[in-house]
Parts: sequence; structure tokens; C-alpha cells
Amino acid sequence: YVADIFLAQSWRDSRLRLPENMSEDYRILDVDWLHNIWRPDCFFKNAKKVTFHEMSIPNHYLWLYHDKTLLYMSKLTLVLSCAMKFESYPHDTQICSMMIESPTQNTQSQQSLPPVSYVKAIDVWMSSCSVFVFLSLMEFAVVNNYMGPVATKAMKGYSDEDLREAIDDFKTPMRPDTERNRSPTRQPTIQYEQCCQGRATAIYIDKVSRFFFPFSFFILNVVYWSTFL
Repeated sequence: YVADIFLAQSWRDSRLRLPENMSEDYRILDVDWLHNIWRPDCFFKNAKKVTFHEMSIPNHYLWLYHDKTLLYMSKLTLVLSCAMKFESYPHDTQICSMMIESPTQNTQSQQSLPPVSYVKAIDVWMSSCSVFVFLSLMEFAVVNNYMGPVATKAMKGYSDEDLREAIDDFKTPMRPDTERNRSPTRQPTIQYEQCCQGRATAIYIDKVSRFFFPFSFFILNVVYWSTFL
């Protein structure tokens, strides 16, 4: 992430000798003085890039106070790394640290946890929705199988006359082609009874599914949102 900051560093150096003509409480010094005096060797531990602002003049200043305290301020643009955790994504809140350290004087030190493998909230949601889609397709296939070829023809857009012929085929025993042109007596067959039983089973499965799927999806929403919000 990118951050624009004013970095203020203050320290006291008793070895300094104040100018004899210094009557004010503080004096602004030229930043070139930093090359001739001691200053903290701070650095940003998790910085990828640091840019000093020099538009339209260099944005860094040095104050010298009567008690030999120095205050150095500079404006920086930092490109910092942040180990984000997406376990609760997209309902997550990220906290990114700005780690400043010094080899000789530790001003601030924060440790970031190493990346770990975990399941994100978005993975739970998408996987659950995929399971519901798969179960819906399975329910459709099972119901279609129990309904038999009559339902298959209806879904394929067959005409009403073709559907009536398909129903008659279930009601009529199988006969040779020579006898099919006659007007046989319509008698229920075992195949027709099985078709009726299968249709009743299909209707029952469909009614149960109409309750099961919405209720299960409601339970999923309650558990999901109460867990990740």
C-alpha cells in the first residue's frame, strides 16, 4: 500500500555547541548540517520504496533548540508491504503496520505473521452455492427419470397428439405391426402401472425439494452471515 507521511525525528545531543549569537528559542538550520552531526539511523522495515518530496523545494527541515535538541521533519511517500489475511473475505478488515527500526536504537518494532493456508469466507459461500446447484440438477434428473418417456417428450416440445400416442403406448400391450393398425381393446398393463407409480414418486420428490432447497438455503444464510459478520 502507499502512504504519504511527515516523519518527525527528535533527539538531544549534548556534544553540540550552540552559536554564540543564538538568542531565539530555536533556529532553522540548513539540512546540509545533517551530514556533519549525528542523527538516528531509522529505516522502514517493510518499505518497498521511499521517495522524498522535493516539489517545489525539498520538503525537509531541521530545527535546533536551546537545550541542544534537534527536530528533523521530512515528507515522504512510502510504498509498504502488508501481509493481508483473507480468511473472512469479502467481510474482512485489514490492519497494515508501518514498521520503523534502527540498528542502534529500536524506536518501533512490529512483527507480521507469516502467510498460512486457510479457507476464505468467499470460498465457503461459493462452494455451498455450487453444492445447491449440483443437488438441483440431480433432483431434476431423478424426477425426469421417474416421470418416464412421456415427461421427456413433453420437455422436448412434442405436440399434444404425440403425447397422447405415448400415453396410449403405455396403456396398450405390445403387438406385432400387423395388429397395431387395428383398434385393440385398451387394457392396463404392468408397464402402465409402473409409469403411474413412477410419476407419483416424481411428484413427491418434487414437493419435498420445493421445501428442502429454500429452507436449507435459508439456514445456510443464517449460519454464514452470523459467522462472518
